[in-house]
Amino acid sequence: MKRIFSSSTYKSILKLGSLGLFLVLCVVIVACGNNSSQAGLESPSATATIVFGTNDSPTPSLPDYLCGAWATDTSPQISSGKMIMVYAKFVHTVDGNPVGVGDATATATVRWWDGSVTTQTVQTTSDGLAVFSIPPRADAVGKMTLVNVTFSKAGTPGCTVPQAAYFTISSGGTVTATKTASPQATSSPTPETPSPTATSTAVPFPTVTITVTVPTGPIHGTGTPHP
Repeated sequence: MKRIFSSSTYKSILKLGSLGLFLVLCVVIVACGNNSSQAGLESPSATATIVFGTNDSPTPSLPDYLCGAWATDTSPQISSGKMIMVYAKFVHTVDGNPVGVGDATATATVRWWDGSVTTQTVQTTSDGLAVFSIPPRADAVGKMTLVNVTFSKAGTPGCTVPQAAYFTISSGGTVTATKTASPQATSSPTPETPSPTATSTAVPFPTVTITVTVPTGPIHGTGTPHP
C-alpha cells in the first residue's frame, strides 16, 4: 500500500494544527478577559455616608424675656421744634413666639454729652410698647446722646435693654447760596459836541460921496469969466 502523505507533508500538517490550536486558545483567553472586565464594571460602586455631628449642641432657645430700644430719628433737627421720639419694647417668649408684656413700667435714662442725666417713666401698652418724648437741647447740637431703658413688672424678672438707643441733634439750618453779580462794564452815552457852525455876516460896501463945486456966474466959452 502506498503512502498518501510523505513525512515532510505530515510534519507540515502537524505544525498547522498546532498553530490553529494556539489561535483558538488565544481567542478563548481574550473572551474570558472581556467577561472579567465587564463583571468588574458592573460591580457596585463604593458609597460614602456623611453624618453631620450628632454631638453638636442644639440651637439655644430664646430667653424668656427680651427688650430693645431705638430712636425713630437718629438725626433730629432742633429747628423743627419737635420732640425726639424713642421707642422701647418688652416681650415674653411663649412657645417660641414673642408676646408683648403690657402694663410694665419703662424707665428711660437720657445721658447728655455734658454728663447730665434726665429720666422719664411710662407704662407699656398691651403689646409691650413704651414711647418716650424727649425735648431737644440746643447745647447738644452735634453731640451724641444715649438713652438707656429698663423694664420692670411684678411677677417678671424685668429686663434691661443691652444696647442704648442714641441720637445726634443737628442744627437744621438751611444754607442759602447767594449769587454775587460780577461787575459789568457800563457804557454811558457821551454827549454829542455840536459841530461849529459857520456864520456869515454881511459887510456893507463903503459909501463914496462925491462933492462937485460949481463956480458962480456965467461961463462963456473957455475964456476968463467976466465979473
